[in-house]
Amino acid sequence: MKTRPNPRSSAYSATHAAISTVASEAEIIALANPEGWRALRCSRDGFFDVIEFWVENRLLLELLPPDIVPKYLAFMQPQALQKFL
Repeated sequence: MKTRPNPRSSAYSATHAAISTVASEAEIIALANPEGWRALRCSRDGFFDVIEFWVENRLLLELLPPDIVPKYLAFMQPQALQKFL
């Protein structure tokens, strides 16, 4: 099998993961800062927040510290999603 590079490929990943963590928002941002990685709290249209943690500024992890988890889980319930759709 031959492979060839894609000259139009993006440096960013089209995949991401939402992960619950025991780390606080401040601890997450403190992990990113020394590496120069982007990390910030973002609202998802007011439904819930996530901490966007960009590994090597290319791969997105949506981290959910303990203070964010309840609102995220409430939004992900079928009845809440039906209202959204």
